[in-house]
Amino acid sequence: MEEALHNSRMLGLLDQILHDPRTTLRVIEIAGRGIAAEARCHLSMPADDKRPNNEPQDVVVRRAQALADRVEEVCAIEDDLAAAWHRRRAETIDEASFGKALLAAVERLEAWQAGS
Repeated sequence: MEEALHNSRMLGLLDQILHDPRTTLRVIEIAGRGIAAEARCHLSMPADDKRPNNEPQDVVVRRAQALADRVEEVCAIEDDLAAAWHRRRAETIDEASFGKALLAAVERLEAWQAGS
């Protein structure tokens, strides 16, 4: 898993959350859902294909723009989770509020993957 942690900001955040001594069982459960959702998102991303493409340029450009928009959505989810985690580590948010923020991020990630 260490290699994946280096390649995924989301997994790195979830790993930090799981290993924090203040983490509750409920947060561990939600983080586990997040790990599963992140894995499904990763699998739903198109592979980096180096083969020649015979499709018209406008089709390729539209597909690339749609992918960029979807990646931007995942980055926004990661940013929100990182901000909530930072507030939790700084103790400016309580565990219950952090759990709600984590759940919201995980649900967005699950919805993102379902929309692919």
